[in-house]
Amino acid sequence: MTSSNMTSSNVTSPNMSASSMTLSNVTLLRPYPNWEMQMLWNCDALQRVQSMEVDPHAGQMWIVDTGYRESMSNVTTVPKDACPPKIIIFDINSHSIVHKYTFPLDVTGVGRFYLNDIVLGFENGAARYAYISDTLAYKLVVYDYKTDLSWAYTHPNMVADAAYKNLTIGNETTTIITGINGIALSPDYQYLYYSSVAGVGLHQIKTSVLISARGDTDKFAAAVRTIGTKVSPGDGMAYGSNHNLYYSALGENGIYKWDVRKDLGSAAGSFYSVEMKTHAEFVSDARMQWVDTLAIDGAGFLWFTTSRLNKLFSEGGVQHHEPNFYIWKVYVGDTNYMTVAKPTLGAGSISSSILMICLSVIFAACLL
Repeated sequence: MTSSNMTSSNVTSPNMSASSMTLSNVTLLRPYPNWEMQMLWNCDALQRVQSMEVDPHAGQMWIVDTGYRESMSNVTTVPKDACPPKIIIFDINSHSIVHKYTFPLDVTGVGRFYLNDIVLGFENGAARYAYISDTLAYKLVVYDYKTDLSWAYTHPNMVADAAYKNLTIGNETTTIITGINGIALSPDYQYLYYSSVAGVGLHQIKTSVLISARGDTDKFAAAVRTIGTKVSPGDGMAYGSNHNLYYSALGENGIYKWDVRKDLGSAAGSFYSVEMKTHAEFVSDARMQWVDTLAIDGAGFLWFTTSRLNKLFSEGGVQHHEPNFYIWKVYVGDTNYMTVAKPTLGAGSISSSILMICLSVIFAACLL
């Protein structure tokens, strides 16, 4: 797909603050829900939001706050005096906090860690489970909203693969140490997919195992499958309601698409036996440096950001005299994995995908 089939806007990075920033042809963006929730060194407020996911049925946003305060230009630094990582569930209609959960130290938050991407698992029509990647501790974290408990899994396929630690984008090569990052959930909430940034393996695990094993690494290892090899190391990914998986291909400056249904024939129709064989380039552009934050809205569009994060980790650093952050939108004819759930849609709820993209851009800008 050529760039003529897409729309994009760039966010200007020079002289930006958390309180406002300029988006081309769009009104100013401001802190959400308010400035007080952005105050550093206040552990009750948001410290460094990495990801969020909006339950479109309840109108609630699940926010992952890493609590991390070190400069992202050196991710090898162990966080110092940081607030503990937490999840905040926020009602986007009443603009109020519904629930707050602080992760215990035996799950995450000791030494080097960085909670990253999140997807929501539904039970009986309501969001109950959060599945979160821990990119620097190389863990997959599970949070159960109903019991207010969490646990984590580790596995060798979650680490940064030494064979892919040197990533070339354009004419620059960057060393990366980040492991498990992009995660995606099937629309029946039965299968979770994940991959490392420094790695090309795509892995699948049944959510029933993630829920029942309660952090038992042996049970996890017995059930996880490597189902294919991506064309390049990548960051974010998204799964649509029509069983299409979209993944970031950092070395290709684009996104690849896997139509899972095409490969079901060789697996006798079983998603648990399927292997990724027919993935192909979906879209690419020279400006798509470090594709991340993929989200599908209810109108059939895939939204994603590009941040040139490779520049942040390079010797030259971020180039402030040229655009670094873009928001992209491309029509895919699919909908979000959370489209089907039993609860009635929350009255007056805003578009979850667009809100997630906007907040992610605010966060990315604040890194600078």
